[in-house]
Amino acid sequence: MTPMPANKVLKPRPFGGEQLIRAIELDAHCPSFLAYTLSASVLKRQSIFAALGMLEQEGPDLLAARLSALTPAHYAVPSHPMARIAQALTVMRARTIVQAVFGAAPPGLLGMLSRLGDSPLPQRRFYRLIFEMFSNPEHRQRAEALLQITGKISPSHIEIARYLDPVLMHRNILNRISLSQVDDVNATLTLIRKTVSTATDAALRQSIEQIDPKTRLETFFSRWLKKVDQPIASPQIPADDPDLTLLATGEAMVALGRRFQNCLGSKTPFVATGRHAYVHWRHSPEAIAELHRLSNGQFVLADVHTVLNQRPDPGLVAAVRSKLQSLGIPALETSEHDLRACGVLRLAGAFDIIIGPRVFGDIDEQLNELEREFADAA
Repeated sequence: MTPMPANKVLKPRPFGGEQLIRAIELDAHCPSFLAYTLSASVLKRQSIFAALGMLEQEGPDLLAARLSALTPAHYAVPSHPMARIAQALTVMRARTIVQAVFGAAPPGLLGMLSRLGDSPLPQRRFYRLIFEMFSNPEHRQRAEALLQITGKISPSHIEIARYLDPVLMHRNILNRISLSQVDDVNATLTLIRKTVSTATDAALRQSIEQIDPKTRLETFFSRWLKKVDQPIASPQIPADDPDLTLLATGEAMVALGRRFQNCLGSKTPFVATGRHAYVHWRHSPEAIAELHRLSNGQFVLADVHTVLNQRPDPGLVAAVRSKLQSLGIPALETSEHDLRACGVLRLAGAFDIIIGPRVFGDIDEQLNELEREFADAA
C-alpha cells in the first residue's frame, strides 16, 4: 500500500449504495480494503467507485485482468480475482485506475472526479458520461463548463450538461438552472433564435459570458426577447395602413410603452411566441389594441389601452373595433350594461363572452369559448 504522508490524516467518511456492497465483498478477500476506501481522498475514492461500478456490470474477471495489466511488477499477484482487484485499487494511483476502467484518462477527468464529493454517483452510468464528455472532442465544451462550476459538482450538473444547448454551456447558466428547467431553457433559446435576427451564437455567447452575478436567468432571456423583430405569428395589418401600425418589434413596443407609461415593453415574450399582438391606433386620442391569437390562428381583439391605462372612451373603442373588423379581426359588440352584467355573472361563478374595454372575468376562458363558437359556426 502506498504510505501516507506523516502529516496527512484522513478521517473516514461513510458512503453507501451498490459501491458499499461491492467494497464489503472485496474486503472479505483483502482485509482493510473497506477501511482504506473510507479514508481515501475524494479523487482516489471516486476512481475506486468507478471501478466498483465496472465490477458490478462486468464481473470480477475482466476488471481483474485490466488492473493486473497495470499493476507494478514487484507486487505479488493474488490468485483470486477479487483479491487482485482489491489489492490493485489500494496500491494504484487514481489515474492508473481510471486508465484500467476506461482505457484512458483524458485531460480534466481527474479534476472532475476530485470535485464530485465523498459519495458515489447515484448510477454507474454517470461515470461513463463523464468520461465521454472529457474524451470526445465534440463534448469538450460541456466538460470545460462543468469544471467552471464553483464548489461541488453534483449529478444534476452532469445531467444538465448532457442535455443543455452547447451555446448555454457556461457557468453563468449552469449555476442558475435546475435539471427540471433544462427543456424550458433550451426551448427559450430556440424561440430567441427564431424571433431575434441578431441572436447569433457568437452574440448569445458573448452576452452569457457578461451576465452580472445578480442577474436572474429570467431577466437575461427577457432582455433578449425585447429585441424580437420576427414574431412567430402576426395579424395581417397592411404596412401602409393609414390608421394602424403593427408593433412587430420589441424596440417599437418598448418605445411606445414608455410613451403610454404602461407595461407594453414587458409583453415582448407574448409577441415573440405569437400568442399576442399589439397594434398602435395612430389617431388622437392614441390607443394600443391588444390582440390574442386562438389555436386556429385567428386573432381577436381582447382589450384597448390608453395612456396610463386609463379607461378608454367608448367612441375610441368603437373606432378601433370597427377598423379591426374591416381587416378580419373580430370583436363582440358591448355596452356599459353588458360590461356590468358580465361582472355580476363573474361573481356568480358564470362567464359571459365579452371582448371590449376593460373586460371583466377570465379572458382566457372567454377566448376559449369564442374559439368554440367559431368552430361551431364553421
